[in-house]
Amino acid sequence: MNTELARAIVAEQIESAVALGVFHDGFEIVKREYPLLIVRAKSVKRDLEFYLRFDLTGYDAVPVQVRLVNADGLEIFDPFPQRADGGQWANHGPANLPRFFCMSGTRDYYTHQSHLPQMTGVSWETHRKDLPFQRLLQEFSRRFASGEMY
Repeated sequence: MNTELARAIVAEQIESAVALGVFHDGFEIVKREYPLLIVRAKSVKRDLEFYLRFDLTGYDAVPVQVRLVNADGLEIFDPFPQRADGGQWANHGPANLPRFFCMSGTRDYYTHQSHLPQMTGVSWETHRKDLPFQRLLQEFSRRFASGEMY
């Protein structure tokens, strides 16, 4: 995909998320410089805030990569957001990541051994139309605001 076209699509998706009210005091943009978007997400159950790096390199040929980072944008693994259902986020051994956001529409989801497209028959292309970037942002925002992810 042409970089300028990808940049325009990502900008449109972010503006759509802004118009939908996805960003608020508990889920706000810290840095927006294509192909990266860094968002600060506050926990509603713990005295913590998390920084999420959305890497849209190659979007929409490949899904967005979502990683936990520190305030400087460097990848970290702890503390990791918890799930309200008590479950743990999946480990991602092959990519050398202790945990990742196991959510459809994220790059790591499709590379985890439980979700490999050749095993499940479900690829990014299957979800691409139904999970544009603005919907993924909306889902992260909702999960943090509701305490489903904290």
